[in-house]
Amino acid sequence: MKVSEQFWSSKRGGFNMRFANDYEVSVHFSPIHYCSNQGPLSTAPVNDFTEVSQCRNAELAIINNVEADECKAFVTRIWADECQDSEVYEHCGQAVLGFATPDQVADAITWAAKQKRGKR
Repeated sequence: MKVSEQFWSSKRGGFNMRFANDYEVSVHFSPIHYCSNQGPLSTAPVNDFTEVSQCRNAELAIINNVEADECKAFVTRIWADECQDSEVYEHCGQAVLGFATPDQVADAITWAAKQKRGKR
């Protein structure tokens, strides 16, 4: 079954959205993410983060779901190089922007929605 446009939330403190072009934006702000909530709870099981419900910033990722290679699927660095002057963190081949502001999240959503479907 092909997944198209949709939203979903995570028990890890955040949400994802996927566009018709198969680009996905991930915004998370639990203690295990690169955000102001990051801290000692980072060793807790994923399901223990229900108390964290707000944060000044978030960890942001942009994913091209057409790309089968997970390392190439994370296109956050491409967006950051084109649009932002921010530090992108790499973890297990996944590129994420840490401590993203609401304006940066809005820019990332707009950028992802405008991309053409296909590999970059």
